[in-house]
Amino acid sequence: MSRDISPTAALTRRGWGVLIAIAAAALILRLGYGLSQNHNIPYLPGGNDPGWYLITGYQLMTGQTRDDVPMGISTLAPAPLYLIFVGIPQAFLPLETSVIVIRILQAVMSAAMCLFAYRLGLRLTDSSRVGLTAAALVAFSPAFIIESAQVTTETLYMFLLAGAMSLIIEYIARAGVGWRWLIASAALFGLATLTRAVLLAYPFALAVLLVILYRKAGIKRGAVFFAVFAAVVLTWTVYNLARWNRFVIAGDGLFSFIYIGASGWDDPYVFDQRLMESLGREDELPTGDPEDEDFMLHQEDYAQAAALSITADPVGWVQRRVSELAGAYLMPHATTAFSGESLRDLAVTWLQEDRSLEGLMRLTQGDYFWQKLSLYVFHYGVILLGVIGIIKTRRNWRISLPMLGFLAYVTLVHLVLYALPRYLFPAMIFWIVYAASAFAPIQNDERADHERAQ
Repeated sequence: MSRDISPTAALTRRGWGVLIAIAAAALILRLGYGLSQNHNIPYLPGGNDPGWYLITGYQLMTGQTRDDVPMGISTLAPAPLYLIFVGIPQAFLPLETSVIVIRILQAVMSAAMCLFAYRLGLRLTDSSRVGLTAAALVAFSPAFIIESAQVTTETLYMFLLAGAMSLIIEYIARAGVGWRWLIASAALFGLATLTRAVLLAYPFALAVLLVILYRKAGIKRGAVFFAVFAAVVLTWTVYNLARWNRFVIAGDGLFSFIYIGASGWDDPYVFDQRLMESLGREDELPTGDPEDEDFMLHQEDYAQAAALSITADPVGWVQRRVSELAGAYLMPHATTAFSGESLRDLAVTWLQEDRSLEGLMRLTQGDYFWQKLSLYVFHYGVILLGVIGIIKTRRNWRISLPMLGFLAYVTLVHLVLYALPRYLFPAMIFWIVYAASAFAPIQNDERADHERAQ
């Protein structure tokens, strides 16, 4: 099937109005939610990811500590881009004003994901209606609205990831014509990897896919794609070598996440204590003082502890990994934004111990019941429709494979690494594209769509 209809040509004037209205509604919802939140986010030792990102980003960008909290940025494990993103406004503005700026920028990025979803849906099915449906699902997704206000890596990562994916699919849809699509996609994948290092191996798979799709010509295309990607990612490597004589590619937390996946996570102090006990070093807990050379655990410690934990009970490790991954898929992201008892726990208790209409009515009166229910309905609805969409678009495998490959990649990675709903959430935008595809026949008459667009 020919793929010469551009995303801009596929929309009528009315369609453009609908897409702009969807993106505008998305922005208003995100700004309304984000600006209504508390902008004073303190650093809490032992937890509090937003506070850690803010205070570490401030130190990385200014070279100064805040609130007398030592961070030891020369040994940063996470990828740096989000720290830079939250650190820049703090270098010029007070903390609360910086958080407002961060939330506004994240609202804009989250709204822009509607446009990426449109492009992906159109290219997957040749249907502008599918693209608009995908854009609307992103715009009104409760989890996307809530996430845009969180001072965590997800929104920036998903923005870069969705943009990179839309560009590589645009390149494939144009039969490999237009180097700018390929180069821009590789650069965005590099920036996404500098936001969340877990993405590191996926662009290599895309380079291999280009070789498969274009054979001999694909060797050059794959090489250029990977070279641009590597050049972006290695900027952090060069910086670390020059400033701290430390070799790191994107991030330095692989073995810690493998160990957490093998042993589970709880209170940070208890976690460190258990790890040191497994290594036979109970009296060597890290001090937390960056001036002490043993102030933190190293990746070698995590690697050794992970190997000991896995080899001691390999069957138990497999069971833990499958159970944790399944639980992360079954739990919608962003439910933790609402206080009170877990809706899932309440529902399970009702099914096991009550099952009465009166008990069900009490369940609906729980804390934030309807907000949590909307997250569950949207989450499961998108996953179920997404499976249908994957099946319906299977013949268009050239366009589908990059997104489908990412879904498989995320699943396989977190089958080994620690899995939480927020770690799987970035894949939701692609599930949404497939869910939108379930509403339209894949045998779309491309010529008719083109004529209607005139």
